[in-house]
Amino acid sequence: MLGFGRGILLAAGIVFLFLLLADTTAHAQAVYGSIIGTVTDPSGAVVPNATVTVTDIAKGTSVQVQTNGDGQYTVQHLISDVYQVTADATGFATATQKGVQVYVDTAPRVDLKLAAQGTVQTVTVTAGAPLLETDRSDVSTVLNTRAVEQLPNLNRNFTAFELLTPGTTYIGWNVGESQNPQRSQQIEVNGQLPFATGYELDGTDNQDPIIGVAVINPNLDAVSEMKVTSQNYDAEQGKAVAGLVTAQTKSGSNEFHGSAFEFRRSDANQARDPFAQSTSDPVSGRYIPSFLHNQFGGSIGGPIKKDKAFFFGDYQGLREKTGLSILQTVPTALAHSTCTTGPTCNLSDYLQGGQGQIYDPTTNPNNNTGRTPYAGNLIPTSQLSAPAVNLLKLLPQPNTGAAGLIVNNYVASGSGAFNSNQADGRVDFQVTQKLHTFGRYTYFSSNLNGAPYFGGAGGGGFGSGNFAGTDTAKDQSIAAGGDYVVSSNWLTDFRFGWFRIHINEQGPDYNQPEGTNLGIPNVNQGDLSLNGGLPQFNIDGMSEYGTSTNQFLQTESQFQLVNNWTHAIGNHSIRFGVDGRYALNHLVGLDNNNVRSGNFHFLATETQGSTGSGLGLATFLLGDVGQFQRTQTQNTNAQERQKRFFSYAQDQWRVTNKLTVNYGLRWEIYFPESVNGKGQGGLLDLDTGNIRIAGYGPYGTNLNVNNELAHLAPRIGVAYQATDRIVVRAGYGRVYGQGWSGDTFGEVLTFSYPTQVSQNLNATTSYASLFNLQQGPPSYTFPPIPTSGDYPLPNGVGVPTRPLTTRIPTLDAWNVAVEQQLSPSSSMRIMYVASHGIHNMFDSSNQASPNQPTIAGFKQVNPNAAIPGTLYTQSDRRPYFDGIAQTLGVGYGHPFGWTQDLRYNANEATTSYEALQVVYEKRMSHGFQILTHYTWSKARAHESDYFFINPRADYGNSYYNRPQAFVFTSNWDLPFGRGKAFGSNMPRWMDAVVGGFALNGSATYQSGLPFTPSYAECISDQDIDGQGGSLCRPNRTGLGYDLAVGAFDPVAHTVKYFTAGPPLTNNGDSFGAYSRPAVGTFGNIQRDSLFGPHLFNTDFSVAKNFSLTEKLRLQLTAQAFNVFNHVNLAGPNSCVDCQNANAGLITGTVGSQDGSSMRRIQFAGRLQF
Repeated sequence: MLGFGRGILLAAGIVFLFLLLADTTAHAQAVYGSIIGTVTDPSGAVVPNATVTVTDIAKGTSVQVQTNGDGQYTVQHLISDVYQVTADATGFATATQKGVQVYVDTAPRVDLKLAAQGTVQTVTVTAGAPLLETDRSDVSTVLNTRAVEQLPNLNRNFTAFELLTPGTTYIGWNVGESQNPQRSQQIEVNGQLPFATGYELDGTDNQDPIIGVAVINPNLDAVSEMKVTSQNYDAEQGKAVAGLVTAQTKSGSNEFHGSAFEFRRSDANQARDPFAQSTSDPVSGRYIPSFLHNQFGGSIGGPIKKDKAFFFGDYQGLREKTGLSILQTVPTALAHSTCTTGPTCNLSDYLQGGQGQIYDPTTNPNNNTGRTPYAGNLIPTSQLSAPAVNLLKLLPQPNTGAAGLIVNNYVASGSGAFNSNQADGRVDFQVTQKLHTFGRYTYFSSNLNGAPYFGGAGGGGFGSGNFAGTDTAKDQSIAAGGDYVVSSNWLTDFRFGWFRIHINEQGPDYNQPEGTNLGIPNVNQGDLSLNGGLPQFNIDGMSEYGTSTNQFLQTESQFQLVNNWTHAIGNHSIRFGVDGRYALNHLVGLDNNNVRSGNFHFLATETQGSTGSGLGLATFLLGDVGQFQRTQTQNTNAQERQKRFFSYAQDQWRVTNKLTVNYGLRWEIYFPESVNGKGQGGLLDLDTGNIRIAGYGPYGTNLNVNNELAHLAPRIGVAYQATDRIVVRAGYGRVYGQGWSGDTFGEVLTFSYPTQVSQNLNATTSYASLFNLQQGPPSYTFPPIPTSGDYPLPNGVGVPTRPLTTRIPTLDAWNVAVEQQLSPSSSMRIMYVASHGIHNMFDSSNQASPNQPTIAGFKQVNPNAAIPGTLYTQSDRRPYFDGIAQTLGVGYGHPFGWTQDLRYNANEATTSYEALQVVYEKRMSHGFQILTHYTWSKARAHESDYFFINPRADYGNSYYNRPQAFVFTSNWDLPFGRGKAFGSNMPRWMDAVVGGFALNGSATYQSGLPFTPSYAECISDQDIDGQGGSLCRPNRTGLGYDLAVGAFDPVAHTVKYFTAGPPLTNNGDSFGAYSRPAVGTFGNIQRDSLFGPHLFNTDFSVAKNFSLTEKLRLQLTAQAFNVFNHVNLAGPNSCVDCQNANAGLITGTVGSQDGSSMRRIQFAGRLQF
């Protein structure tokens, strides 16, 4: 196994060998841009050895190069700014072109034609990046300062701008503010999940190395530009299979510039959600809860020393009181009144359409045959569990809908606070004409709190992101670097990056014995600061009650060093470099969200009879726990470390003035992570059944995980300028990713014995009970560490694991594009974009359980059972239990006696994506710019539900891919007022009234998200997936699906999407497009094969600019998000034959950035100088 230093030497050796064998490498530049071109004489002949001078207009700095023998020149290492380009040659007049906009990783072409001596030639162009990309084959979108600052952007969220690029989809939910305080948006890019998107800020890594979100979500006033590269980026860049978002902070100039701003919105300017806000809050009487969002700040930049040193600083604060309305499910009023007092608990409300009948589980505790029904769903209260009744007393009663409504019968409103402060400081220093340096520091802090939905009974929260509890966070980031001109054809740049993330999260009453107070033994054990609070209660058919977190502490950081070299040889621009990173993580967290006070699951199957039915609420009231998980933490000092080393070499070969070829090779090494000392972590070996313990026996602190050194990523692209107005481009590239949430780093080694384990208990069948609430869960005691370093994992104890050789997400992507310039300021691109991924995360998760039971043998007699006629138990069918699963056809596993589920961070899934993408772009001219695009795509992926036994069973359309998407954005300065096309000489008083108006906006149309139809009695036909799961699906009869958005029901506050049919009572029953599968089989309708309602959203703003003085301007803005108040519907309840009130109905709207998708109006003021 290679050490870190030896790995660097080997990588460097391969890079240099690659360079010696081929004139190769492209000039991808993570911090800088370039200007390329050709100098010709009046006849069109090239001019060798001409002097080309490029001057930064704002800073006064300049750089000179000579044209080569073909008259070509390349000026690199240019920071984002506007430049002037001049060319001089003996015997010719100087040619000058002004207003050339350079963005990072772009290369505008400036061809200069020298005139005869004695003439003057000056060309002024509109500032803007090149319309045609003539030197590369990436698929990318650049947003300029005007778009970033002026387009309506809810919460001024930088990452939300990703949605303005082709192939992107908002997935409808985010990592919550408690662990994502920067509110980084989760956006799917070209069929890849958002956690695979890389982020860079000022050329340094800006991506959390565990959960993949942006560490710093920069203040929009601090951003000079943003580029989203969704495919085929250069070899200098990597660690991202979903695309790469790069941004640069602003730098100062020779003049002082600055801004001050405030954005404000409240519930007074917000439209009601027709579902969750259809009924007024019974306490406050409000339909829309109190809400106030106030975001303010400013920036200033200028010279420290003219033409030499410059500074820029900014601040942004947020004070937000988040209002939230929720629609939840609680027990009916009849259940409340009878089950807490009186002799009989009456659950007759739940008898609907032949479903919901309760059976007495004590009449056959092992399976559902021969059970006695409770007549009329009446249970003697003497049979109820006291802790369950105590929780029922804490729950509120229904307050919406008709009497006896069993779902979505409780509405409430509440609020929480989210406050943050963020500041940036940057300095640029032109030390000499050859040496430029910069440095940036960013500080961010936040506080979040929210009360639970159900008060003392817990549940989700009214805080931002549905958070309940308190959370404080502090993020810091440093980027520093420089570039140096070694000689006329050698340049180098270097960068240092560092960031640190600190989170302290606490659930409600996190240090109080709330579970013990309910009467449940063995829950709030030991240190209450870790193990206090309510347990979590998951009841089939009900909302989640209890707590979702205990104490969560994390400090995560990363160091980064980068060095790149650029060498010009003839028509080749060779670039190579290395990038080393060292990540550290100290996390006192929860394994798979299993709270330390315990997760209790109550299954409807435990009160089911031979014909089905059953009721989760009844199982809960009886106290019969079917599944139980709990994180047990022994050591809070364990930490993780990982070294990452990347190297690359690439060449940009300008074969002719029309043809450019880019090719390169990148090598990525993710060293196996290690822990901070002996006994500070472990890793389960699924081949031996033992947990390897760090520092004991033969195991090092990296648990002897094998490194994979073959992660080589070739990149190649061709750009051919067929005419002055048409460019044809094609490219292919392999890229790798870091994985997500434990795939390669974090949340595995220190979440394992001997530092932490998760009790994971399952009943032998889905009809049986593990224990009763009054008994409480069994205790767990950490055993001594064996000196051999191998600890056999006992039954009922869960630990996470991953492959014993580093496995990295891999994507092969390719594209073909034709780009045409339509006018001096507009162009259109038509692209075919495709990819194929392996070793990726699953469609909705990065983990799966290899000990999931096979469906084979379900409800079948075990011929080898000691008692004739005994059915295979669920435990028998698990691959790591007793070997029986292998006789049923499972091709892996060992008889280790395990009945628990295992968290395996597999990186096993395959993905595919194909799309037609069309982009029209009009750059700013005459006060108007447009960016619009259309995408027609198909994305497919594996899901985790049955992957290890049969991966094809759950392969289908990606959850988050909307097959068609159209986006239109524009900025328009209306042509009225002084200096404009109309009224250019009007009086100042009139200009103050009618001049200075600007319109900015974006409109999005997307087709619906996919969903999987389900049927009511699937839990009678299989016990792998519960009601509504992706495996709980019927067969297809071949008839058409009847799907259509109906009218809004103002009484029930629902929208019909399809009409549920009669119950599929028996196997083989059918109606319409659906039939019930045989027992022990999954339906043949493919996962996510149906599609829900479309999405339409328009954000719009009107701005009025006032010129207070020559350099001081005031802008007042009104912004409307979802200005037409279009109700963007969520997916339907997918049960095709359920007889409850919600089958086939839509009862909510799609997720949004702040919990509301209805119209919101925001007012803003900006002072700029």
